[in-house]
Amino acid sequence: MDLLLEHLSQGRYKKYPTTITQPFKLQKPLSKKKILRGIELYLEGNDSRAIILRDQFHWSVIIHADSQNLYFFDSSSYRKKARSRYSLRYEEGKLQLFPDGIYFIERGDVKP
Repeated sequence: MDLLLEHLSQGRYKKYPTTITQPFKLQKPLSKKKILRGIELYLEGNDSRAIILRDQFHWSVIIHADSQNLYFFDSSSYRKKARSRYSLRYEEGKLQLFPDGIYFIERGDVKP
């Protein structure tokens, strides 16, 4: 994913500037609550932002979050998932969060 996102920020894609960060990659200690609240705050009231999130099964694009759910742009067979379904550690029946697999993306102004 790092290589793909780096490629998209170079060359002909520079016309569509984006800022990409991994805010949880180096943070210690982390909790599920801190990550999910950070996601909610980042997306709150800003339609030029999205988050790419990795769980143990696939990558998803999150476009909205509230106190109960994460809402997805494209995520296999679901459009939303309850925050309670996530965990930082492997748990049967839960989706595992990987702090280094969370990318905050913000679209900049299109350059002519």
